[in-house]
Amino acid sequence: MAAWNKEQADLLRRIALADGSFPIEECLGSALDALIEAGFVRLQGADRVALTDNGLARSRQLRRRKPF
Repeated sequence: MAAWNKEQADLLRRIALADGSFPIEECLGSALDALIEAGFVRLQGADRVALTDNGLARSRQLRRRKPF
């Protein structure tokens, strides 16, 4: 993954706030591609994405840095 950016962090937070699973149609784009490539998110079925263990850990780090 290249540089971490606000769009990726926001998407990771949104997925975490949705209990780790999120409709894919609400998060298509380069941020989703980058999170999948980094191993933070995986496809879950045909219509959802889910946090991996690494994604959950990263979302917790982001939560400590910036309140929701």
